Amino acid sequence: MPRPSFYNDNEHRAYPFIYADRGQTLPTLVEKTIVDAGFIMGLDADFNEREDSIWLESISRINAQVNLVFKTDAPAAANFVLTFSCATNTTDWLTLYSNTAAANIPCAVEPVWEGFIVISNAEELATIPDGGTVTFQKNEYRIEPARIQNLARSYLRSISVGNFERTQPDPCGEKNTAPKKILSNARCLTGDIRFKEGYQALISQNNNSNTITFSAGVLFGQTKDAAFCEFGSELPLFDGDAPEAGNKFYARGPACDELIFTVNGIGGPAINILGGPGISITTTENQNELKLTLQPNTKNSCSGDTDTPDV
Repeated sequence: MPRPSFYNDNEHRAYPFIYADRGQTLPTLVEKTIVDAGFIMGLDADFNEREDSIWLESISRINAQVNLVFKTDAPAAANFVLTFSCATNTTDWLTLYSNTAAANIPCAVEPVWEGFIVISNAEELATIPDGGTVTFQKNEYRIEPARIQNLARSYLRSISVGNFERTQPDPCGEKNTAPKKILSNARCLTGDIRFKEGYQALISQNNNSNTITFSAGVLFGQTKDAAFCEFGSELPLFDGDAPEAGNKFYARGPACDELIFTVNGIGGPAINILGGPGISITTTENQNELKLTLQPNTKNSCSGDTDTPDV
């Protein structure tokens, strides 16, 4: 059973519009001309059902052609209008279709928004003087919300794949604060896409939340029982990627299965490393790994070759 206010609400409707000014009578032109409509707000429209709307902005005539223009206040679609065109002597009950261009953003190919209207009485359109335009205020002829389909966040349009630049040691005494670059391998992939775990990678799927998670995992993915070192500790990030001249490895460091015999050219049998300003030096429980971290009120000194790998 309809809710108690159902009939009162529909008293102020003129399908497919919601009439804003309830104190006036709908003009015959609109009332008899447009009898049905439907709109689809695309992924790039940024349409919010609680705040945004679609309305008839104007009807104009040039010779025997009539243009009906609809607008929306959705932020990303406000500069895109839908124009439906027909002749004044067109057949009654004609369905007109219109769509906007795609958004000027990467991977966008579909219209920002699109829709249709049904013309019931073309004779009314001929009453507009040649060269004349009938304009309406915002939401004076607002489209019934039930006639709007919002596709925001409804599906994944495409996938782009890339990597951050690998971590490299900064020159001694300096700190690189520049953001890492993203190295793109593929953009705007569409169609049937399959994901495969790479080296030390783990892919998991949660059907309850409808999500796919990509994470790192030791000995997961495309590797064997041996450590990642069998691949030289590193992999190229893109086709043609190569180490810098004079360096064996991409990140200018030793392989993870190599022993470090010197630090900044200083050899053993014992090497003392002193913490300097803002640097804390600790060891792991088994004493075979040094950990250097930034920490206030600590001390350290740094000297030597800038090409020396991290310890």
